[in-house]
Amino acid sequence: MPVALTLDVATKIIEPTQSIWAVFPGLARRFYNDFRDNDVIFLDTPAISLTERSLNDRPLLRRHVAMTLAWRDYLRGRSEEIPSRDVDSYDYKTDPSFGAAVGNVTNMFIRMKTGDLVLVGQYDIYEPILIGEINRPFHVRDVIDHPRFPTEQTPVRHIRWVSADQERRFLSKDLSKRLSNRKAITSVDPERFGDEIYRMAYWDYVNGETSRYIFNGRDYKNIATATIPGIRLITYFCAAFKAAELERLDDFFSLTISVGIEKYFDEDIFNSFEIDFKSPGEYILSAKRAAMAVTVALLVSVASGDSTVTAARQAQLVNSETGPSPTEHDVAACPIPIEEKYRAILNSMHADRYNELCVLNSRAQNGVGLSVKVKKHLEHTR
Repeated sequence: MPVALTLDVATKIIEPTQSIWAVFPGLARRFYNDFRDNDVIFLDTPAISLTERSLNDRPLLRRHVAMTLAWRDYLRGRSEEIPSRDVDSYDYKTDPSFGAAVGNVTNMFIRMKTGDLVLVGQYDIYEPILIGEINRPFHVRDVIDHPRFPTEQTPVRHIRWVSADQERRFLSKDLSKRLSNRKAITSVDPERFGDEIYRMAYWDYVNGETSRYIFNGRDYKNIATATIPGIRLITYFCAAFKAAELERLDDFFSLTISVGIEKYFDEDIFNSFEIDFKSPGEYILSAKRAAMAVTVALLVSVASGDSTVTAARQAQLVNSETGPSPTEHDVAACPIPIEEKYRAILNSMHADRYNELCVLNSRAQNGVGLSVKVKKHLEHTR
C-alpha cells in the first residue's frame, strides 16, 4: 500500500525584525518567580492605567507614568499623602530618571512586539535565566494584580518561556553583565549576541545566511568508534549539499561514499562541525549556508530506514515552528531553499545508494542513538 510521508523540520527561522530584550525582575529580583510561574513580564508600575489613547499620546503617557511613580512611592511608605487617581492632575517631569521610566513603559508596551525574545536573569550566577518569546500583541486588558501591592493592578506582556535551564555563569562575560544591569529594560544587540542567545533558546535555527543543527546521540556508551557512522553519514550529506550547489549531483552519486566525501566535502562552507559526547552526546553542525544544516537533518531523517526512496522523494515538507506560540495546527511551508536542495538530492540519488545510506544510518542509531528532531507523519493511501 502506498505511503504518504510528511516531514516537519520543526526549526526556528529567525526573522530579521526580531528584537532581543533583557528585563530586570525588580529589586532583589523579587518578581522572577512571578514572571516564570505566570508566563508574563511586567514593570513595577502599580496603579498605572494604559489605554489606547495613552499609548498613542506621549504627553498623556508621561502623565500616567508620573501617576504610577507617585503611587509606588506611597505604597512603599515613602509618602504619607494618598496620591490622586486623576491623571490630568499630574505634571510630567523632565529629569533623567523620569525619562527612563517613560522609556521603560514605551519599550515594554509599544516597542516590544510579538516574537521578540526576552531574557531575565537572577542575582546568583548559578541560578538559571529565563528566555522567552512575546506571544501576543499588548492589549489594555492584559493586567494582573500587582504581586507586591495586590490592591493595585499592573499591565503585563504575555510570554512563552522556551528555556529556563541555562545558568548565567555559562554566558559570555558581556552578556552576563547585561543581565546584571539593574535597568528595567535593556535592548540586546542581536548582531553581537544573537547566536549565543539563539543557541540557548532554540538549539536548531536558521539565522540570515547561517544555520545550526544538533544531531542527537543520546545512547553513546563510551566507545569512540561508535561515533564514526554518524560522522560519516552527516559528512556525506554535507558533501551532497555542496554537489547540489555546484550542480554536480550526477557525478557525486556515481562515486562511492568515501570518494564522494573526499571530492565534495568543503570545509569552507562551515562555521564548525563538532562532536560532543559527554552527556548527552551530539553532533553539532554550524553552516555558512541558510539551507544546509536543516537539509542535512531532513536527509538523515528519511534515511532512517522506515520509508522507501520513492516516499522520501515525494514527501511533503512543512515547518511547525512558525511563531511565538506554535501549535500542531500552526504549520507553514518549509522554506523554499531547503526544499529545493532536499528534492534535488533525493531525485538524483539512486535506490541502491539510498539503501546503503539507510544501513549506515542504522549503524549510527545502534552505535550512539543518532536521531534528529524532524517530525515524521506516515499515512497509508489507497
